[in-house]
Amino acid sequence: MTDQFRLHRRIVTAMVLSGVVAVFLTAACEIEPGAGIPTPSFSTPVALDPTITALPTFDASPAATDIPTAVLEPTITPLPTAAGFEPPATEPPPTEPPAADEPLVSFEDATFAVEVADTPEGRQQGLSDRPSLAEDRGMLFVYEIPYQYTFWMPRMHFPLDMIWIDSECAVVDITRDAQPEDEEKIRTDPTYYSPRQPALYVLEVNSGIAAASGIDAGDQVSFGGSIDGKFGC
Repeated sequence: MTDQFRLHRRIVTAMVLSGVVAVFLTAACEIEPGAGIPTPSFSTPVALDPTITALPTFDASPAATDIPTAVLEPTITPLPTAAGFEPPATEPPPTEPPAADEPLVSFEDATFAVEVADTPEGRQQGLSDRPSLAEDRGMLFVYEIPYQYTFWMPRMHFPLDMIWIDSECAVVDITRDAQPEDEEKIRTDPTYYSPRQPALYVLEVNSGIAAASGIDAGDQVSFGGSIDGKFGC
């Protein structure tokens, strides 16, 4: 096949394709708008009319702010005046001669009317929560077996002497001037008191009473009154 013939063939093919394209474009131009192919349209711009409602203004005149002013009343209860206020007693109550039917703890030169704490509940409470103790009074703790029991000072309001007494009714140790401690100290780092030897009884009296009464380690103790012969001394 010659080159001239090939050229003629390509020209004929191009002419045929051009005719097909022309027919297709003619048919497309005759389609009515809305007949299946959407025709874009551009409308005239619309002028927008502002419709924002004006914010209400604040009228600060007295008539417009006619709101009653709140009056705050104090709710703290006033403290009693000096004429009607009686502070709790801080001094020990006056001493009274012990009655014959009271529990008594006696040393060579001193006798104390006592309350007896011989139950777990009574020993746990002890002298806590009391404002004071009379000079000739005390509390006797009675246990079931001799031991180096541990005492502390929760909710105490006055200092104490603790006189530790063994099963042979002899003073084995004295804790002098055990001081009350505040709640924070009791909660975080309380002070504990124990005798150097096992004790069966503990007598608590006001601080300084043991020295003032001449009580010392080795002294003999006797119980009298309503506990005469009851606990072994």
